Amino acid sequence: MSHYATLGIHSDASPEEVKTAFRRRARESHPDREGGDPELMAEVNRAYAVLSDPARRAEYDRTGSSVLPDSVEVEARNFLLQTFKSFLDNEDVLGATGRLFAENQSQLVKSQFETKNRVARLQKKSGRVKSKTGENLFQLLLDEQIRNLDEALSKIERAIQVVGKCQEMLKDYEQEPTQQHGSFNQLMSAQQSAWHSRFPNQK
Repeated sequence: MSHYATLGIHSDASPEEVKTAFRRRARESHPDREGGDPELMAEVNRAYAVLSDPARRAEYDRTGSSVLPDSVEVEARNFLLQTFKSFLDNEDVLGATGRLFAENQSQLVKSQFETKNRVARLQKKSGRVKSKTGENLFQLLLDEQIRNLDEALSKIERAIQVVGKCQEMLKDYEQEPTQQHGSFNQLMSAQQSAWHSRFPNQK
């Protein structure tokens, strides 16, 4: 049962109608009332929590799910964390991470461009093939392909935002240069000085 059905309202109900329906259904299903149902009351509360929140309601209307996706910031943080994890053994962690993000951004922008062009080409074919018997299977297939590409494009654009946010977050980090080569050179220089002090005539 949908959240709208739970509250007994239509999908185009106004916020005030949602609130009124919730109060009515809450009174009817409250466990303290005769004939009340705690499980139904829980469903009513869940329905109102989603439909009274504009963002959650929009997501529910679009996907049928009342669970909001992670924000770009949260997704970027997780991606940056996983990337750091994969480069733990790399001497230049920040450099390797930055190069990976730049490569990802380039690939995503290329995919975005190609997908947009694909959608544009398919849209030009819309309405050009007609059926004499009624149902237009070609148009149905075309519309489905365009919808799929639009969904793919939305995911690509989201990924571009996430990688861009990762690049911004990476600017807050700095890495000290590795001391390995410097320490080795200092050690060799000290050994050479000690050798010349003991054997001044040796070169």
